[in-house]
Amino acid sequence: MINAIEKPAEYESGGLNPNSTISFQHTPKYQDWCDMAEAIWITACQGGITWCDYIHTQGDHHIMDGEDIGKNFFVTLHDAESDDRWKGRSMDIIMDGIALLDIDLKAQAVMDFYGILDADFADRVIQLGLFGEEVFA
Repeated sequence: MINAIEKPAEYESGGLNPNSTISFQHTPKYQDWCDMAEAIWITACQGGITWCDYIHTQGDHHIMDGEDIGKNFFVTLHDAESDDRWKGRSMDIIMDGIALLDIDLKAQAVMDFYGILDADFADRVIQLGLFGEEVFA
């Protein structure tokens, strides 16, 4: 005799099955992080972060060079309309921004990074990494 497995009532009525969650963990290699950070900073600087007038970098580091960004140097972003300035570290901003993306966008970024990379995505990552939320629309 085979015993039938009882489905939770919520599942029968079209609700979520509490045992149906699928999750995964992806840990990009150092070079992958450098490549993603470089692509995000380049896209942001070419029109993604319109609220920023310019970015000052620490020392001889370049914000559009993945290997430099991986050194996690300080950057200062200058507001386009006021004297406001925000400071952070080149790689921390990117990693924190990606970590704060909603789960669907984060999964999409892992699965098809260059497929979703555009000015809006770069702006969102920079704002989340710098401010912890989207401040500028």
